Amino acid sequence: MPLVAVTGTSGLVGAAVARAAVTAEATGIFVVAGRHPFRRTGCGALLDDAAGLIAARAPEVAAAFAERGWPLPRTLDRVYGSSAATAALRLSAHAVSA
Repeated sequence: MPLVAVTGTSGLVGAAVARAAVTAEATGIFVVAGRHPFRRTGCGALLDDAAGLIAARAPEVAAAFAERGWPLPRTLDRVYGSSAATAALRLSAHAVSA
């Protein structure tokens, strides 16, 4: 039986844990994160102008920050994605969006 450590809860985490329990050929350490609006092509903008990119790619997030009087971050130095886990555990698009 594979060793599985779980932090956080979501549909994707549950799907990943269930799939790992029955997929002996999938080995490794995987990041299982929620969906985000960023793309690899925007990495430079995340470092240089995260607030601008957040406002452009996720206006609802920018609005939620503004409603609370919070400033958007000026820079983000990392964004986690689940593509390796999705591929290795053969998770469906439905599981990823859940």
